Amino acid sequence: MPDVHVVRHMDRWAVKESPDATPFFESHTREEAEAEAQRAAAGGTVHWDDGDGPTEPADVGQERETESPEPADVRPHGDRTARGEGLRTPSAGL
Repeated sequence: MPDVHVVRHMDRWAVKESPDATPFFESHTREEAEAEAQRAAAGGTVHWDDGDGPTEPADVGQERETESPEPADVRPHGDRTARGEGLRTPSAGL
């Protein structure tokens, strides 16, 4: 009867064989993770780590070192040498 651990993993619930192990099952719902953990434990103990409190971006590796560019900075420019721009030709209309 193995012990099984259920922990929060980003926006999902992960089921592991030990706290340091790689998850063998992930689910978006806690109920589905609980059912899989009870099945995998086969009478063993299911340990829960609810991860109380909101996850900060630094906790999950989402911290950005630079600011995002402004929308005007990523707009395509009128450079006709860019790939694919030569396929379009300006027309005067109908």
